[in-house]
Amino acid sequence: MEGRGEIIPDHLDDDFLEKNPKLEGEKKVYDFFKDRVHGKAQEFHVWYDRQFIGRSDEGRYFDGQSDFIILTKFGVINLEVKGGIISSDGNKWFSTDRNGKQFVIDPYGQSRRNKYAVRDIISEELVNKSGEFNKERYPLYYTSAVWFPDMREKEEIRNYAATDSLTFFEEDLESNSSVLAKLATEQAKQKALHKTEYECPLNLILPIFKNKFSPSFEPDPKGIIKIVNDRIEEAEENLERIVSATKEISQIIFRGGAGTGKTFIANEKARRLSRENKRVLYFTANVNLIMENKSKFKGFEDNKLITYYHPGNLFYEAKLFSYMLNNPDANKEEIDKQETLIKYTADSIALLFTEFPKYRSAQKKENLLVSFFYEAIQKYFEDYIEAMKKEDILFDVLIIDEAQDLSNEFITLLQLLLKDTDKAPSYLFIDDNQKLYGDNNLREILPRAQYVPLSENFRNSKKIFKISYQFYEGDETKCNGLDGLDISFEKANSPLEIKRKTTELLNVFYKDGLTNIAVLHGDSFPEDEISSDVISERFPSLTNLYLVEKEEKLKGKIEAEQIKVKYPLRPADIEMSKKLKMNFNDLTEDEYEKLFDFPYRIHDDYFKYENRKIGPYFAVSAGRKTQLEMGNYEKNDVFKSFKLPEDAKLITYDYISNFKGLEADIIILVDIDRSMDIIEDIYVGLSRARAQLIVISGDSTINRLKNFI
Repeated sequence: MEGRGEIIPDHLDDDFLEKNPKLEGEKKVYDFFKDRVHGKAQEFHVWYDRQFIGRSDEGRYFDGQSDFIILTKFGVINLEVKGGIISSDGNKWFSTDRNGKQFVIDPYGQSRRNKYAVRDIISEELVNKSGEFNKERYPLYYTSAVWFPDMREKEEIRNYAATDSLTFFEEDLESNSSVLAKLATEQAKQKALHKTEYECPLNLILPIFKNKFSPSFEPDPKGIIKIVNDRIEEAEENLERIVSATKEISQIIFRGGAGTGKTFIANEKARRLSRENKRVLYFTANVNLIMENKSKFKGFEDNKLITYYHPGNLFYEAKLFSYMLNNPDANKEEIDKQETLIKYTADSIALLFTEFPKYRSAQKKENLLVSFFYEAIQKYFEDYIEAMKKEDILFDVLIIDEAQDLSNEFITLLQLLLKDTDKAPSYLFIDDNQKLYGDNNLREILPRAQYVPLSENFRNSKKIFKISYQFYEGDETKCNGLDGLDISFEKANSPLEIKRKTTELLNVFYKDGLTNIAVLHGDSFPEDEISSDVISERFPSLTNLYLVEKEEKLKGKIEAEQIKVKYPLRPADIEMSKKLKMNFNDLTEDEYEKLFDFPYRIHDDYFKYENRKIGPYFAVSAGRKTQLEMGNYEKNDVFKSFKLPEDAKLITYDYISNFKGLEADIIILVDIDRSMDIIEDIYVGLSRARAQLIVISGDSTINRLKNFI
């Protein structure tokens, strides 16, 4: 609308002042512009209540908000509105109401800062859109202004007003044209000073306003996500300083809540120590986190001095070394066969554990993956250590990420893989709020270790941080993120209603091209252990992840357990699960051979299983999504083997507990009513989102969570 004026939004709700009684002054100014600009023959484009992400001179991002941004044919005016009775003593500004005098931000300084932030955003976007952009050819003149709509003109205000800003008072609301004339004159005056024939390129500027300056009540998730990801480098610089500051301390227990950089520091420690030619063992019980590291941290696979293990990897190594030690005459073909069989089976079992939820009840405190492989590893561990010593390949350094997931016995076992079990550099990373599987006294294991608290959250926006850390009990932590998007709450009291609301959201995200999304279920799989009768007979609904089912299957169902769901388990997983309670110590070699041969016999059937979708997205579990996205789709054998289209858009759909240690731009928590009684579950779920958090669940849960914001 270049030839005629406009105001955006073009109307406010009838109950606007009822909902926002403190914005009466802004409403007066809004009405002024709507009456005199919107649809009239005025080349004024007025945006009300715009939020944006600015950048300081030091390069740091900050949340910005302008009451009004006005675009004319000559340039841009930033207008701040201060309602109420405003005064100044020359140094500070105050607002006076029935509650007394209160300090307020200098309105002129605020308008000026926003003016420069708006200028920088527009200039950067114009450079991106037009390589010919320069200030001479595309002159843009920026003006700051302040309006006091509840006050008649006061000499005191005039005296303290900034000389480079325009000032308006209550009487200006009654003017038909003087305000617009002043705004236009000021812009024309600046144009005349620069002696240029060109005018503001409205055809380039208008799209920028629509894309970069979103209304506070209609935020732009895509823009916020971009800024959040741009801030990662800034966060990593801070974390690298922690790594450098702790270089001379050989044994440390790093303790911090979600988003404080534990995994980044762990990986950076590993990289730096490997550059000193030290062999580093990086261990975590979290299989999904290992795969995420492969995807996120460059050079992961190329660094031969860093060994990344989860319990399945450790079992594979122990079993293979034991075989070679006890079969010195085995030829290469026999060794290769054993290696392939053991590795494939260990990986298959480890991945299977990632498909099951971890928090079945508030009382359940066991990591089934760790317990299962710990039994298996013990049988071969002495042989493993002997072979490691013989080959002189024991480790110089031990790093354990999410050490709270391991028992003292397991950590002690890992220490035996070190050349010097007492003095070797050892770094443990813990979050006591994610201690799901029982207590461990790390002081008993590392009596010389220093505790280093990690007290800055770099992952979450302030709004996400505020609600998630209501469930955190640990060291005081501050959030360095943006204010960010409001947390969205959607009440849904049946599986069908939850599916419909989730699908509606995903349809919007799909149109916006967003894919870094995780839909996470509350953990409600009601079994105490994994055994054949539980999986295949006792509980016919194998999981509660029902959003992949068609609506017809959900109609009339109140509880998730009423819906028979197999996702993400495939027929081969179900068969494999029957073997999980085998006692490895009692197996004969023949039984072992049958177990290791099992994955090969069912491999082809595994990939015939139907791929599932939620709305327009293909849904995959947390571990599978990382696997599938680690390489180029055209060359990725895993992606092809799952028979997914090359252009398939994937989202994570899994239990909250299986997303522990991971993060996504957008998190949608669904059906978390029972999780509210399991503090680890709700804490992990609420703290996974970098930019946007959405909760879809029952009335009581939504009402409870809203009390925390």
